[in-house]
Amino acid sequence: METVLKPFRMPLPSIGDEIIGHETLNNYDPKKARVGRVTAIYDEIVQAQLWPSGRVKESLRFIDDPGLAQNEQWRNNGAWDWGPLTKRFNALEKRIDYSERRLSQLERAVPPIDPNAKPYAIEDDPWSDYDLHDLRALAESSNVEFKKLSNRKTIIAKLRDAGIVSPPPVEAASR
Repeated sequence: METVLKPFRMPLPSIGDEIIGHETLNNYDPKKARVGRVTAIYDEIVQAQLWPSGRVKESLRFIDDPGLAQNEQWRNNGAWDWGPLTKRFNALEKRIDYSERRLSQLERAVPPIDPNAKPYAIEDDPWSDYDLHDLRALAESSNVEFKKLSNRKTIIAKLRDAGIVSPPPVEAASR
């Protein structure tokens, strides 16, 4: 009884893609695989130039083609698989496509920014004129305890906890 093969669609390479070519799958030896470039693409086969010989191999079928297991002539013709550079390139291309789609979604979800608007922190934060050095000096002069590696937000919170809700003018801050 003859086995009926499921329809197989070869992955579609591009001319110039790096592949790993196997001259034959009879007496298969993975050490004899050769790097090559796709030179022509047909329905279910590719033609490739394999190195270092420069030999052009025609009728290479994709390594996962189930017909290779059943057709000796196909095995004699050889097979191909994606080369390492092409695999990386294809993976990067997918990531770029995903990133571009995601960025487009995010751009549609965020309202446009008014380039003339001042950032919220500058408009509404009375502490915005104080840099970290000024804040530390104010905290020390007000006897507010804080850790030496405290950040700006922490020092402002400590100052507010100590009852200093709004800062004195910047000129009064010691530098």
